[in-house]
Amino acid sequence: MLHLADALSLHSCAVWMPGHDAGGAALHLVHQLSLRGKGPVSVVLGSQPPISADDHDVLDVMVSEAAKVLRPGSALATASSGGLQPPGAVAAIRIPMLKVSNFDGRKAPVASSYAFLVLVLRNKLEPYRCSREWGSQDLEVVQVVADQVAVALSHAAVLEEWQAMRDKLAEQHRALLHAKHEAMMATNGINNIQSAMCHGMRKPMYSIIGLLSMVSQVQNMRPEQRLLADAIARTSTLSLALMNDVATETLTVDRRPFGLHSLIREAMSVAGCLAGCGGVGFSCQLENSLPEWVVGDETRVFHLLLQMVGALLSQQQRSAARSAAGRLLFSVSTCIAGQEDCIPAQPNLSPGCSICVKFQAAMERSAGCSRSASRPVSSGISMCKKIVQMMNGSMRSAPDGETITLFLQFQLQQSGVCRRTPTSVPRLDGLRILLADGDGMSQAVTQKLLEKLGCQVTVMSSGAHCLALLGSAHSSFQILLLDLDMDAFEVAFRIRALRNRCWLLIVAALAVSVDDNIREMCRRSGINGLIQKPLTLAALGAQLYRVLRN
Repeated sequence: MLHLADALSLHSCAVWMPGHDAGGAALHLVHQLSLRGKGPVSVVLGSQPPISADDHDVLDVMVSEAAKVLRPGSALATASSGGLQPPGAVAAIRIPMLKVSNFDGRKAPVASSYAFLVLVLRNKLEPYRCSREWGSQDLEVVQVVADQVAVALSHAAVLEEWQAMRDKLAEQHRALLHAKHEAMMATNGINNIQSAMCHGMRKPMYSIIGLLSMVSQVQNMRPEQRLLADAIARTSTLSLALMNDVATETLTVDRRPFGLHSLIREAMSVAGCLAGCGGVGFSCQLENSLPEWVVGDETRVFHLLLQMVGALLSQQQRSAARSAAGRLLFSVSTCIAGQEDCIPAQPNLSPGCSICVKFQAAMERSAGCSRSASRPVSSGISMCKKIVQMMNGSMRSAPDGETITLFLQFQLQQSGVCRRTPTSVPRLDGLRILLADGDGMSQAVTQKLLEKLGCQVTVMSSGAHCLALLGSAHSSFQILLLDLDMDAFEVAFRIRALRNRCWLLIVAALAVSVDDNIREMCRRSGINGLIQKPLTLAALGAQLYRVLRN
């Protein structure tokens, strides 16, 4: 524009572009070069009011590709004069504006809108200036220069679109980062709550299992008392396993020999209690040919059986006929794998063979009680199907939701080899033990377990108190039992730094699974023995005996 103004002796030149408001119904001054005094002066957007796109001169220039000389008094000429009164001869030409969307692969893109280049000559009143009019050659020069300006404006428009798209993508990126941060915080919050709930529920479970291990050592218990104690112990072990599943977010199957008869008796004992609380009767039918010992995951099987019972009882409570009495029927029988609907007369019970066991739970309505509409199986059963698949079994539910059938395959074991004998608990009479445990309930239970073994126990509520006591010259203990979770390693390391207590045997109780990293941490901190929670009478006695013997 500077070169054009110098070549044509212009007073000013201006660029008008359609605005974004009302579909470009008005032209706005976006740039003006006014040659006043000794140098050019640039006037930017907003220095002049907009001009309507319906103006007569604007329409006249719009319909032609050639430059047009504007009539005297034209609004477009007056607004572009740069303050020159009266303005000199004024010419204008339209300039095509191309955007990214105009380039669709064709050779000649079609402009979606037009800008206007307005050129003002010097007037005859300026001193020492000779006025002139627009000639045909001047208009040809303007038309050539207008093409170059059109290219520059198109490049600017493309750059603006790119910058706008970049800003939009940057804003979306910031929004995604913010959403990711919020999702991460929500996930961490859920994990923290889940971890706190599991940790808070584990502690009472550990205590219950520890107390039940002492109860199981009672010799003069009646059969129904022992059945109740074993059922509570198995239920507590199941609850602990489910909490570990939630904490680790994994499902595993641990196959080992177990007594199928005892598991069914304890499961039916709990099922009978649940049915009684739900106001329904309960009956159980067992096939005489059921094997006594099989290989499988007894905790998972116990979970599946209770889940079947719980699903039917929940269905009973939700049904329209919940006020009417019913009866829960539970049956266990053997069948042939692949032919679950047929029960063989004499199944093969040779050790090492596989056998399929059919567990079925059904809700029987009382006479005259109308059945409710069909309902879907509860979500708990749907979740259990994944466990069933891991155990190479199958689970079915009747359309009315009142019968659930479970098929599981087990490997048979010889009864004499797998029969469990009462666990022998060693006696550690007179053994002086220092117990460090910050949880009151766990501390009381562990102290009872140690006293049951014949130990003399001194209790400390923290690792700091334990260090203070061991640092004195009057303390004499043979074993230190640390139940401080992961803080036990730091406490043990600081105890080993005490010269007069380097011989003390240290045993740590941890709730985490023992792996090579944990064993290495024990070696570095000087821990002699490690026992995994829950602490039971037999396991605690065996670990203390092993540490003393070694």
